[in-house]
Amino acid sequence: MFALGHVGLTWGGAVLLVEVARRLPDRRDAAGHRGRIDLDYRFVILGSLLPDLLDKPLGVYLFPEALGSGRAFGHSLLFLALLAGSALVLRGSWRRALASTAFGCAVHLPLDRLWAEPETLAWPLLRRTAPPEDVQGWAGQMLQLLAADPLVYMPEIVGGVIVTALAALLLRRGGARELLRSGRLSFGRTPRLGAGQQRPHQLQRGHGTAER
Repeated sequence: MFALGHVGLTWGGAVLLVEVARRLPDRRDAAGHRGRIDLDYRFVILGSLLPDLLDKPLGVYLFPEALGSGRAFGHSLLFLALLAGSALVLRGSWRRALASTAFGCAVHLPLDRLWAEPETLAWPLLRRTAPPEDVQGWAGQMLQLLAADPLVYMPEIVGGVIVTALAALLLRRGGARELLRSGRLSFGRTPRLGAGQQRPHQLQRGHGTAER
C-alpha cells in the first residue's frame, strides 16, 4: 500500500473512532476525569507512514543486500511496542504525540497484510528465512503494481477520496489552522455545554434584558 491508502484509511478510521467514542455516554473515572480519546491527527498521519519512512530507505537504498526488503524493523511489533511503551512512560504533550504515532503505526501493519509475513512482524524472534528480494528498480515495480493490482490501487483510490473529503471539509469550515496548530479537528461544531452553562447569545440576551 502507498501513501494515500495509508494516510486516508488511517486518518479516516481515527476520525470515525473518535466520533463514535464522543457519542457514547459520558463516563468518568474515580477522580472525576472524563474518559475521552484525544488524538493528535498530525502524529496519526505521521505514524501511518512511519514504518515505510524508516524501512524503505534502509532496505531498498542503504542496505539492499543485507535487508533486501522494504519491510524491516519499522514493520515489527517490537517497534510498535517501543512507541506505545514510550507513550505510557512519558507525560504531557509527548505522551499524546507518541500515542497518536503508535496508533498510526498499529493501523499500518494490518493494512500491509503483515499476518502473511510473520518473520517481519515478529522480528527479531523469528529470523527471515526467505532470500533477499531483488529491490533494484523498486520504484518501477511499485508503479506496475499500482497500475495492475486491485489490492494496491483500490486502497489508494479510497484513501485519496477520504483525504480529499476531510481536507475540503477542514478548509470550508476553517479547521485547517486548528489542525496544524494543535492536531485536533474542528469542523465548526458547537461545543457541548455543561449543566448551568449558557450559550454566548443567551448570556448577551439575558444581560440586555436585565439592563432594560
